[in-house]
Amino acid sequence: MGKFWKRAGALALVAALALPAEALYQFDDLYGPSGVGAQWMVITGGYDTLGDTADSAKGGTGLDASGDIVSDRNSMQVVNGRSTSDFDRESNRDIHTLFLVLPASQGNLTVNLSSLGSDAVTPDALVDNAIYAVQKTPNGTPTGKTYYDRSWKQYQLQFVKRKNPGVYESVRGNFLFHQNPSSAYPSTPSQTLEVPFVIANVYNGTAADEPLQVNAALRDNTTSVQGNIVACDRFTWDVTADMTTGGNQWVFVPVEAWPINDERIHYTLTTEVTNHTAVRYAVQRYDQHAWAHQNPAFWRFDLPRTPNQRDVPQRFQLDEKSHIAPGLTAVYRQRYNVNQGEKTPLRLYPVDPAAGFRNLTLNHQILFGVDLGSVEADTGSGGTTQAAPYRVQAFNPRAASTTFLENVAKAMSSRDGEPLLEVKVPAARILNAGSVKYDYVAGDVLNSFSVNLKVPANLRRTGTEGMLPLHVTFNLPRTNLYVSRHWESLLEQWHKTGDVHDEFAQAFSVYLLSRRKGEPDNPWDMVQEMIKKGAYDSQVKVFMDEDRGVITVSFIAMLMDGTRDGVRPALYLVPDQTATNSNTFMILRDGLKDDAWNLTFYVAPAEYVDNDRPGPGPRQPKDAKGSGGGCDAAGSGLLSGALVALGAALRHRGRRG
Repeated sequence: MGKFWKRAGALALVAALALPAEALYQFDDLYGPSGVGAQWMVITGGYDTLGDTADSAKGGTGLDASGDIVSDRNSMQVVNGRSTSDFDRESNRDIHTLFLVLPASQGNLTVNLSSLGSDAVTPDALVDNAIYAVQKTPNGTPTGKTYYDRSWKQYQLQFVKRKNPGVYESVRGNFLFHQNPSSAYPSTPSQTLEVPFVIANVYNGTAADEPLQVNAALRDNTTSVQGNIVACDRFTWDVTADMTTGGNQWVFVPVEAWPINDERIHYTLTTEVTNHTAVRYAVQRYDQHAWAHQNPAFWRFDLPRTPNQRDVPQRFQLDEKSHIAPGLTAVYRQRYNVNQGEKTPLRLYPVDPAAGFRNLTLNHQILFGVDLGSVEADTGSGGTTQAAPYRVQAFNPRAASTTFLENVAKAMSSRDGEPLLEVKVPAARILNAGSVKYDYVAGDVLNSFSVNLKVPANLRRTGTEGMLPLHVTFNLPRTNLYVSRHWESLLEQWHKTGDVHDEFAQAFSVYLLSRRKGEPDNPWDMVQEMIKKGAYDSQVKVFMDEDRGVITVSFIAMLMDGTRDGVRPALYLVPDQTATNSNTFMILRDGLKDDAWNLTFYVAPAEYVDNDRPGPGPRQPKDAKGSGGGCDAAGSGLLSGALVALGAALRHRGRRG
C-alpha cells in the first residue's frame, strides 16, 4: 500500500475510495446510551451523502479531506466517511457542502487534511460563522490509517455557541480550506476554498422537552405538476400524546356534481418535520407490514430559502433508516383524500429510547362547491411548472345551512331599494375565458383581472337577484421588483410562526375596482375593510410558497350586481351556521347597477387607495382627484418611498388596534 501511494499519489487513493452514484449516509442518534454523539456529513457535487462521528478524542473518526486547490480550480475531496453503499472508482467525492450536528451548544470536530500535488503544502482549516466561536488546536500528523503520511495535518475544532445558546437551530456559515505553496515567490500563490457549512445544535434528549416542529402544507389538484397551497398548519409536537390540528382553516373543494358520497378527492399533502432533538423519530410501522409505509421524499437543512442560501443544496437523500434525523428536516409527500373523515397522515415514535407511536390528525373545514367553470392566467414560458398569476373558480355552494341563501337575501338590500326576497346562484357552468381576463390597472399593480358576465335573466326577476360565488387565488412571484423587497422579511416571519397576515397587510393589499365608461375608476381596499370587520385572518389566506417562489393569496367572494350607496362596491359578511359548522362568507356588490357581474380584482402596495376618501359620484368631473386606480391616496405612489411606507404601517397599526 505504501509503494502504491509513492507511485500514484494521493489522487489514486481518492479515486479508489470514491462513492457510487447512490451513496447514502445513515444518521445515528446523538443521545446516549446508544447514540454516538456529534456527527458530520458531506454532500458531494453529485449529491451523494456520507459522514461519520465527529470527535476522534471521543472515539470518533473525524473528517479526512485531501486535494490540490493551489495549482488549479479543484475541489477538496472527502477521503473517508460511511454510507450504505460500497465505494467504487466511478463516483465523485468532491465536497460541495458540510454539515455538523452537535448536542446542546458545544462540541468538537476533528479534521485531517492533506495537500495533493508537489507545490501544495501546509493545509489549513478555518470556520467562518457568526454564531459559533471556534477554537482550533493543531495536533500534528494523524495516525491510525494506512494512507496518513507526513503531508497530513490534524486540527481539533471546538465549537461553542456564543449567540442564543439555549436556542436549538441550524445556522449557515462557511468552512475554509486553505493551502500555501511549497516555495517562495514567484511560485504559485496560495488559495482558499470556501464551502457552505451548516451547523445544527440539538437538545440532548427527546421531543418531550424540545418538541418537533411540523409544517403540513396541503396543495390542490388544479395543475398537473404542483398545485396551489390551500392550507398550511405549523405546530410543535412533543409526541407524547396524539395531536389534532387544522380545524381553524377552511379548504375549498370544487366537485363536478352533488352528492359526492364517499368519492375520493385527492390533494397533495407535504409534511415537513424538523427535529431539534438528539434522537431519530420514525413514521408508521418499521417492517413490511406497515399499513401505510412512508419514507421521506427527501431531507433538507432547517434554513429559510433566501437568496444568500442559493449555494446550499435545497434537498438531498439519506438512507431511509435515518428517519427524522437530528438537526434536519424530513419531508414527506402523500396523496391526501380531502373527502375523508379520519385523516391521519403521520404516526410518529422515537426510535431510541423506544416508545409507542402517536397519531397526527388534520381536521380542516372542507367547503364544497359544484364547479361552474374556472379560468387560470397563462403562465407563459413557465408552463405547468410555474404558478399561475391568478386563478378564478366559480361554484354553486354546498352550504351547511338550508337557509344560507335566505340569510344572504336578508343581509343585502335590493338594488332598487325594495326588499330582496330571494338570491339565486347559477346551476350550470357559466365562467369561461371570455368572462375572466387580465385587466391593466396601473404600472405599480402586481396582479389583476376582471370578471365581466351578464346576470342570467332567470336570476334577476322582481325581488330576485343573482349571485356568483368565486374562489380567487393570486400568486405573487418573488422575482417581482416590489415583492422582492419584502420577500425575506415575510419569509423570516413565516419560518417563525407560519402566519404572515399582519406583515402582508403592511406591504400589500387586495383591491376591488369598479369601472364605468366615461367615469373615474372606483377602487376599494378589501383587506382593510376585512380588518375593520375583524374578519381578515379568517377570510383571506396568505401563504409563503417557497417551492414555487410565490406569495399565495386566496379568498372566497360571492359577487352580486349593484352598489351599497349608489357609487361604491359593497362588502358584507353573511354566516352559514349549523350545530356542527360555523362558516362566514364575504358578499360583494360590484359597484355598478347594470345587470352584470362586473368587477376588477387586483393586488398592489398597501395604501394604494384609501377607503375613507369620498367616492367619485356619477357626475364628478373626469379630471377630479381620486381617479386612476387610487394612486393619489399614496401621494406619488411608490415614489414617495419610505415616508409612504412609514405612514402605511402606522395607519395599519391604528386600524388593527
